[in-house]
Amino acid sequence: MSGLFISGSNYAAPTPVLVKARLSRELSGTVYPVIVDAQQVLSTQYGNLAVTRGADGAYSVFLTPKVQTTPGVYAGKLQLKLCKDAACASEYQVTGGEFPYNLEFQPDVTLRAKINGVPVTGYNGFTSVTSGQTLQFVAAAGAIVEVESNIPVTWTVGSAGTDRALSVTSQTDKSVIGTVTAGALGGSIDVKATPIDTRYKYYSSVMVLGQ
Repeated sequence: MSGLFISGSNYAAPTPVLVKARLSRELSGTVYPVIVDAQQVLSTQYGNLAVTRGADGAYSVFLTPKVQTTPGVYAGKLQLKLCKDAACASEYQVTGGEFPYNLEFQPDVTLRAKINGVPVTGYNGFTSVTSGQTLQFVAAAGAIVEVESNIPVTWTVGSAGTDRALSVTSQTDKSVIGTVTAGALGGSIDVKATPIDTRYKYYSSVMVLGQ
């Protein structure tokens, strides 16, 4: 059970994985299968996990990774225990039964902007935008515009339909700062943020309009 999961509407959430385990020999008594999830990486959104035993003797269960709100890599092993009673006070000796996982959860790219140090609210009422979205606002000539990203990105700064521009004075992989130059008020200055991590499939952007 592995994969990269990005928190955003453009990216797929974790989906159930069917896991089957077969015993090397049959047990004669009652068996209560239990999955030990020490790091709590499994989702119980739809109730407790149900382990079933098929006609072929194999045990089956659908495992769904839980969406983690703290970014990072969650790696470890799930352990299958076969208990002799519901409280698992006594159990059968099991060799193996470990199921490894390596799950990575990362935030979506998010942009925020400031004009002369004051946070911007765009035309759509948003104070930030994520992948596939554009933050639009007005900035006058001479205004200092700062765009910040929560993750490392490659910035592309340009203009469309105008000779106005953003004269960049400072730039890192998480921020770009520049001064709006004078020019025709039509068109827009466009700042595009493409995540450096190529596993991200979408970018977000800022559109600076003239007054």
